Amino acid sequence: MLPGLGLFYAGLSEKTHTISILMIIMLSGALINIQWLIFGFSLVFSDSGTTFIGDSQHFGLQGVYSEPQQIAPGVPTLALCL
Repeated sequence: MLPGLGLFYAGLSEKTHTISILMIIMLSGALINIQWLIFGFSLVFSDSGTTFIGDSQHFGLQGVYSEPQQIAPGVPTLALCL
């Protein structure tokens, strides 16, 4: 999806800015992935917290390997993270 978005934005701009727009889109995708691994997974899949948002139980993927999830007991937690 991100390369398609980058090509769409590059098509709307001048020819000389194509590479920089593609690099900005890819950099933003990498930043989103890092944010998901650091604190996004914990806010979505923590066992404690409210029903609307979780807490920092798995901040930085702490305890992801050792604990099974209540949502899907047969699925490894690392698979849910990825």
